[in-house]
Amino acid sequence: MKILVVSHTYIVDLNRDKFRELARLAPDIQVTIVVPKYWRPGGVQNKTIVSEPLREGNFRVVPIANFSQNQQGLLFFYWGIVTLLREFRPDIIHVEQGVKGLAYMQLITLNALLGLKAKNTFFTWWNIPYTLKWPVSWLHAYNLNHTHGAIPGNQDGADILRGYGYRGPIAVTAAIGSQ
Repeated sequence: MKILVVSHTYIVDLNRDKFRELARLAPDIQVTIVVPKYWRPGGVQNKTIVSEPLREGNFRVVPIANFSQNQQGLLFFYWGIVTLLREFRPDIIHVEQGVKGLAYMQLITLNALLGLKAKNTFFTWWNIPYTLKWPVSWLHAYNLNHTHGAIPGNQDGADILRGYGYRGPIAVTAAIGSQ
């Protein structure tokens, strides 16, 4: 099974542990994490982080050039994501930028255009009811309509997704950690 994970969260090596463990479970499980090549976290961290590639057996991290270097909802990848998708051909595409993220829309669309037939899943911490206005309402609906599984960080997030009409599988779990 080939799993592609996309998130700015995994520019930090410590945050990758659960996916390292997943890749160690069986020799046929391959995990590739896509991270932004450049990211400016903001706040007290005022430097641009330049991500480096990493390979450890069936686990690897692939930095890809990106638009938006510090707004996760606007994260969008340049052409390198297409090359990676064509070469890796994942069975699961998991994006941790939330249901309203451009990166999730991008990966859903590329999955379809490239004929990959991967399952689309996302993680979200969003647990406060929200009102959507166009064009975000369209993006939200598009992403939910093409989702095969959602992973909110808590039950409130699951309830919100159900309130927006999502009827697919939901698994509530924390984003980071391997315990």
